[in-house]
Amino acid sequence: MADRIPIIAPDLGATESPRVSAWLVEVGETVRAGDRVVELLLPGVTVDVAAPVSGRLSEATVPLNSAICAGQKLGTIEQDDDV
Repeated sequence: MADRIPIIAPDLGATESPRVSAWLVEVGETVRAGDRVVELLLPGVTVDVAAPVSGRLSEATVPLNSAICAGQKLGTIEQDDDV
């Protein structure tokens, strides 16, 4: 079974909670480590969160427009080093 690696929200040091503004890949799509997978929105700023490993996006835990906090799990990637 492939390792399931969480996609974790970074600490943006913001006073307001960022929101998930877009999932840039669909569940089931393959990604490479460093690919942009989710976009977070703060007033006036957009931040992309990258895939921590190569594999397949198996879960998008947080729905669009949901507020998130630093360290929160946003989704899961099933690791595959052959991607």
